[in-house]
Amino acid sequence: MLPLPLTPFEFYYWTDDRPEYPTTFPVDLQFSGTLDRDALTRALATVLERHPLLSAQIDESGPWPQWQRSPQHEPHIDWAAASVPIAGPCCPYIDLRIEPGLRVYVRAGDGTTRVVFHFHHACCDGLAGLRFVEDVLIAYGAQFVEKNPPALAPVDVTHLRDRGLFEAALGRRSFLVAVRDALITAREWSRILFGGAAVLAAPSGNPGGVATKSDSAPSDAATQSGFQTLAIPADRVRQLRRAATSLGATLNDLLLRDMFLVLRDWNRRHAGSLRGPVRLNVPVNLRGRDDKLMPAANRLGFAFVSLRKRDFAGADTALEAVNREMERIKTWKLGLYFLGGLQFAGKRTIRWTLRRNKSFATMVLSNLGRVYARTPLPRDGRRLICGDAVLERVSGVPPIRPLTRASVAVIDYGEETTINLNCDPHYFSADSSRALLDAYGEQLEESLRTGAATRTSEPVARE
Repeated sequence: MLPLPLTPFEFYYWTDDRPEYPTTFPVDLQFSGTLDRDALTRALATVLERHPLLSAQIDESGPWPQWQRSPQHEPHIDWAAASVPIAGPCCPYIDLRIEPGLRVYVRAGDGTTRVVFHFHHACCDGLAGLRFVEDVLIAYGAQFVEKNPPALAPVDVTHLRDRGLFEAALGRRSFLVAVRDALITAREWSRILFGGAAVLAAPSGNPGGVATKSDSAPSDAATQSGFQTLAIPADRVRQLRRAATSLGATLNDLLLRDMFLVLRDWNRRHAGSLRGPVRLNVPVNLRGRDDKLMPAANRLGFAFVSLRKRDFAGADTALEAVNREMERIKTWKLGLYFLGGLQFAGKRTIRWTLRRNKSFATMVLSNLGRVYARTPLPRDGRRLICGDAVLERVSGVPPIRPLTRASVAVIDYGEETTINLNCDPHYFSADSSRALLDAYGEQLEESLRTGAATRTSEPVARE
């Protein structure tokens, strides 16, 4: 299948990549028990053959960059004792011109194993990265099952030719619909380019929440800790879902609303004001039925949810505004229009746009939902059994970019949902990142109490 030209979205992530703000994201697995090194190496080699973009490099010698097979054919695993730190921050820089966009680290000892996959976002999105990891777990676990070992789901590498096409999602288009789509694309991109979002205030409290790198250099603690994680047990998540329903919203709407409230309060505390709308970049999964055979690739778009000062009149007002924005995103499929703008912009415009000192969003918030619910491996409760080890937790975070100083991933696995926060280490220490995440946890608890009170106050229906 290689070489293949980059899609506009892949070009976007490759162009936005820089050593101080890499467009790389981690998938972090924590096991009880010890994994077998040789079996994991074999599993990784098997699965990489199914996902060509993760063993490819970028050739930029032509008029448009393209994927080509990397000369590094053998997968490399950085395997060490648990006491050996993983070099670099949670999202390290990967230069796709000289190496593939995947790194794997294993740290084992004291009856536990941690496996960290680093993916370059130009190669694939978070859902594809999680599927790749699932394939590795299946290929690994199958080596320890004598009868009826679990089989990998089929993939078809020829589908990579269509990874940048979304005609099925758009449906049939008349001339008038095409004109309408062009106008919507122009409107959405005008909001991104000219409607600057509030910048998450640095804990130093500099005016307007804008700090310089000399004001707040990355601390050793922030670099070593990577991202912060808040684990919510399954029963509390069910209570949150019921609370959202009682408030006339979905759980996702509630998660977004509460983050808006936390960001508003954080900026008021540390910057004194909002300075523009609070905006969340919400990745939208654009996969359809025809994409089941697609190897790891990017099949998502971006939608932007903005709340202004008037939307913060009260918690209920903010929730109504979020619900309204999310309905608009779903109805008009606004995640597609971000991609349409990239397609129209071309090489030079994308580079110019990304190099501007502009805040596109205050934060990225990606709800990845429940993962590995149907993985064909034995289970201990809801947790996967892989050979002699049990997968206890799955976590990870999206990358951040200049002036988008934080990103969040919500992942439901096993008996818990993890909320994972990555803050810009140039401005946030591990302690200040934890303070922001704890504030979000407190806000969710407040929503639980509000939802419970709403349900209690509802009249009981008479038969």
